[in-house]
Amino acid sequence: MISTRRVIGLLLVLLLTLTITFIVAFRIRGYNVVITTTNSMIPAIEKNSLSVMKICDIEEIEVGDVIVYRHSNYNVIHRVIEKYINRYGEITLVTKGDDNHTKDNVKVYSRILVGKVIKTYNGVAPIIEKMTTSTGELNIKGITEASITITIIGGLFGMLMESRKYRNKHKNEE
Repeated sequence: MISTRRVIGLLLVLLLTLTITFIVAFRIRGYNVVITTTNSMIPAIEKNSLSVMKICDIEEIEVGDVIVYRHSNYNVIHRVIEKYINRYGEITLVTKGDDNHTKDNVKVYSRILVGKVIKTYNGVAPIIEKMTTSTGELNIKGITEASITITIIGGLFGMLMESRKYRNKHKNEE
């Protein structure tokens, strides 16, 4: 008979494997997962929320879209408030965080655009915090630590359940 602890451990390994497979498959299909590391997009996107982003060309972006662009080695996730053609004929985007009072100082051109946010999952902050770096990149060390933590908790839960079964079995024998 397989113990509860072993089943929980196997399920957690399966969950981790599926998660990694899901992220890799997303990237192959032109999607990526990004993490919001600030409060600038509240209430639409909370800090440490997970967003699914579609990699796209700047021509596909419209005013009102939430985009991801790269600036100073950080992913910035802000809303497009203006789109125009500059004097060099390049499409230029002006962005602003929903919770910010002023627009961003950075003009977004195609070379720094990463993609467009298509779905956000707020409320996963405690898990995401462990799994990301300060720049919002997925952190393999953090994912490993989170997985180990979940496995230990699952193992302790399994031991607790086995302990209760043992006590109940011996209690019934008395």
